[in-house]
Amino acid sequence: MRHAVKVMSDIADRLDDDLRMELGGQSFFGEPEVEPSELKSAAEQDDLPAELLTIMHLDLDGKRAITLELTAKICNHDRDLVLRFIRIAEKDAFAWRQSAQTVREAGDPDAEADVCEHESQAWEATADLLRDALRVIAESEK
Repeated sequence: MRHAVKVMSDIADRLDDDLRMELGGQSFFGEPEVEPSELKSAAEQDDLPAELLTIMHLDLDGKRAITLELTAKICNHDRDLVLRFIRIAEKDAFAWRQSAQTVREAGDPDAEADVCEHESQAWEATADLLRDALRVIAESEK
């Protein structure tokens, strides 16, 4: 839920600048004018590397809809890059798990905690996929 709100907020933030630049005018809150060269695309605003986003989109349900070979290819068979992605996935899995626990302890509805748990499991599945792809890369280096 939080992720969806953040995505929508990022889109709204980007679109208001685009419209202001295209049509002229000023933002409601009087934000400073942004030059077109300073505007960032949605991919540039996102903290996740394009390769990792690609893997996540190709394996949305975490059920290995993407092969290990394709995962390695998307990462250019770069062992260090895959290790970096594993760290990102593990960190995010832990953060989502912590969020679920915090929500439950605060007495919020279990539905929000379930969403956090689902995100945590998705990140864990991504980390597992990347670990297996790392094995493919390591074996190809022999």
